[in-house]
Amino acid sequence: MEFKCTAKSQLLSKLATNDQHGENSPYFDGWKAYDNDPFHPTKNPSGVIQMGLAENQAVAKFMEKTRGGRASFDPDRIVMAGGATGANELLMFCLADPGDGFLVPTPYYPGSSSVTFISSLFNITGFRVGIVYSYNDIVVNCGRKMSSFGLVSSQTQHFLASLLSDEEFVENFLFESAKRLANRHDRFTKGLEEVGIKCLESNAGLFCWMDLRGLLKEATFESEMELWRVIINDVKLNVSPGSSFHCDEPGWFRVCFANMDDETVGIALGRIRMFVGKGKEEMQGIKKQRKQWKRSNLRLSFSSMMYDEKMIVSSPRIMSPQSPLVRART
Repeated sequence: MEFKCTAKSQLLSKLATNDQHGENSPYFDGWKAYDNDPFHPTKNPSGVIQMGLAENQAVAKFMEKTRGGRASFDPDRIVMAGGATGANELLMFCLADPGDGFLVPTPYYPGSSSVTFISSLFNITGFRVGIVYSYNDIVVNCGRKMSSFGLVSSQTQHFLASLLSDEEFVENFLFESAKRLANRHDRFTKGLEEVGIKCLESNAGLFCWMDLRGLLKEATFESEMELWRVIINDVKLNVSPGSSFHCDEPGWFRVCFANMDDETVGIALGRIRMFVGKGKEEMQGIKKQRKQWKRSNLRLSFSSMMYDEKMIVSSPRIMSPQSPLVRART
């Protein structure tokens, strides 16, 4: 028992282990009653039946379905929060004290393997529901307490439960969505390849990473931001520079290809073709100017050397009377 307390104090933050985060309410009292005496049809038939998280059960089944039934999820280990950012903040408040840090691979958007965000899965922008799933009982219990600072509204939870409980709709949606996204990704990336732009290989998602390193004047993030301003102000395309996702190499841009119709995709690709073609011409012009500058600078240097050599050869004849050599001779 002492070991558990020690482990708990080492795992959780000071904020999570204090008793001042609004836990004194019937909502959490009900959770405590269920946690202390959970119902089971054979092991504990007289226990407390959980009737306060229908959405958790729907989410658990949905997570299983999206993984092809290869994994199962316990609804009791699900904690809901206001979007992926809220779910990450919940975990950080539970686990970290001031001065602690988390190792996150870049490039990244708020989200991790323990967080699922519904708005992106169903392409419902603004539908902020984040899911934290943990196998650690201490983290789950603490997460429920801390979730009071970012609860998902009852209306949103009801809509989510209704949406995910319609298994026929969910199955058809996931199949059709995956097919359309694959076709759109194929069209967009092939359109970029036609003008020499490559993207990082991927097998899912709504975004792709576009490689514009060849259009940078210099391999710096300052040059990346300069290019981004041209793209958004002149080309009129809203893409995201890699630096905004803490990418460690300048020149990568994140593009969402799933939030527009096919006609708009064609227009966007047309603008990119025009911009890249113009950019290549300008880069070739710059390279040509640099070569010309190097040649003229080389001729100038060679002429200067010739001039200096003549001056050196003839300098004894025109030495100034104040020259040290003149004084040495006299």
